[in-house]
Amino acid sequence: MNKKRALVALILLLISLGLFVFYLYGTRNRALPTPPVPEDVETTDIQPADVPVEPIEELEPYLSPIDFEYWQGESSDIYAWVKVPGTQVDYPVLRNEEDPDYYLRKDIYGNYLFAGSLFTESSYNGDDFSDRMTIIYGHNMPDGSMFGELQYTYSYYDSFTENNEIFVYLPDRELHYDIIASLPYSNLHIMEQYNRFQTDYDVKDFLTYVMNVHYINACKADGLVPTGQEHLLILQTCRFDNFGERYIVIGRLSE
Repeated sequence: MNKKRALVALILLLISLGLFVFYLYGTRNRALPTPPVPEDVETTDIQPADVPVEPIEELEPYLSPIDFEYWQGESSDIYAWVKVPGTQVDYPVLRNEEDPDYYLRKDIYGNYLFAGSLFTESSYNGDDFSDRMTIIYGHNMPDGSMFGELQYTYSYYDSFTENNEIFVYLPDRELHYDIIASLPYSNLHIMEQYNRFQTDYDVKDFLTYVMNVHYINACKADGLVPTGQEHLLILQTCRFDNFGERYIVIGRLSE
């Protein structure tokens, strides 16, 4: 009798264990119910915001106000143009590879002309104004042409401050220079005096000299402290009151 009870109890135990295992297995594999959506929330799919995309602005190619195609057709030595507002300076700049002073007494076509043309020396300056110092030469003509108005204009502080820009145009860009000084100068070659401006020290040394000049008809920008990092442009001509000396107008390339 005890054996039968024990057998029945074992069978019931096995059945109970089987049901328990079946329950656990079914619970693990049963999908969780989807939580209810609140009534005040729309059930439509959320779409990304329609934000307008700004188009990438393409930079227009530089268009020079100077018709270099025309002028270089007249003379292949024309490589730049210089303009000084407030004066008659509005001329092509030439550069001859074989003779640096070729245009001293020649027009753009190579014909003799007492007034000459504005030019830079190929032995000292390249054709892109990237040198630390570029010098443009021109005659001091009595009628005010070429560089004939520079000394008169820049010897007086009022006109010095009113006409304080130089524009240089190249076929692919333009350069703006702020006029920082104007003064009489000796007839010594500035490039040779200052080691052709090969280093920052040469530039700073030259500007330090300029800032300490105290001639009557010399003008300087206020508060200029030379750093040696400047890129400079000089417009050089003869003095009308002393042809043995020069008169220079110095511009600093603006940012």
